[in-house]
Amino acid sequence: MTAAVDKVTILMTLTRQLTQVMDAETGLLRRVQLAELGELQGEKQALADIYAAELAEIRRRPEILGAVHPETREELEAATRAFQEAAHRNTLALEAAQGVVERALTLIRSSLADTHAYGPPDGRGPGGGEIVPFALNRTC
Repeated sequence: MTAAVDKVTILMTLTRQLTQVMDAETGLLRRVQLAELGELQGEKQALADIYAAELAEIRRRPEILGAVHPETREELEAATRAFQEAAHRNTLALEAAQGVVERALTLIRSSLADTHAYGPPDGRGPGGGEIVPFALNRTC
């Protein structure tokens, strides 16, 4: 029974950690803090891989869940519901961010395709000044 409790406790802990990471990622997406996503996405992937392996083992061996106290199973079910809700919110936020990025790329492509976007082809702007391309880095 102790091994079963340990397995379920590990799965509950992973479920809660993954839920927290997904909620944090959703928050970053909503605040458009995309530069900070990399570290969270790595953590999310690592947790998701371990979670999937643990869940697969419990599904292969249903006696594990049968061996734990009903309150522990209910706790796992609650953690799983919270995880599913976080996953849904995270999916919506990722889809919204993807839409924003795709629209921005469309606008950039459109402006680059417009030959008049930066002035005459000789590189001179209105009034004879030279047009110099530059980029800004928002991480400063």
